[in-house]
Amino acid sequence: GVAAIAWVETPDVLVSHTGKMVAIKQPDGSLAFSGTPRGFVAENWMRRAGMRVSPGNENVARALRIAADRCDPLGCVVRSKGRVIALVHDVAALPDDCALASLVISRVPVRRRFCPQPQKIIDRFSVWRDGPHVVWLSENAVRVETAASRGGKRPWSRYPRPRRNRQ
Repeated sequence: GVAAIAWVETPDVLVSHTGKMVAIKQPDGSLAFSGTPRGFVAENWMRRAGMRVSPGNENVARALRIAADRCDPLGCVVRSKGRVIALVHDVAALPDDCALASLVISRVPVRRRFCPQPQKIIDRFSVWRDGPHVVWLSENAVRVETAASRGGKRPWSRYPRPRRNRQ
């Protein structure tokens, strides 16, 4: 079991259950957050990344600095493993980010027909439907796994109701 740790590939991008908090793995293994890392989810992510978790620690300050270097009011653009990741906060950012990014993570709904370029799109409806997302990046692929795909559909899990046929 201990030897297996060397072969475990940790995700490159983590998206919370609300889609408002995104963490991107840095080359040194630490995480850069798209906002202020607060709460249980952020603490868990930081612990799993080997970052010390305590109020006002240097890891949180460093994570915020890294994310702030690449952001504006409409969103953030981050490069990781040769890929461009767009974190969209406002619909006005979509035309540029869709043309540029391999992965779009959006707080606003994204229609695929208006955003055909990215290999993967995670928008607020994806997160609502499938729960938290984890993403692995490589030169030729962007692999996404969700809580719903990993855990299956359980009676206690909340899923969107199907639309009723309108007549």
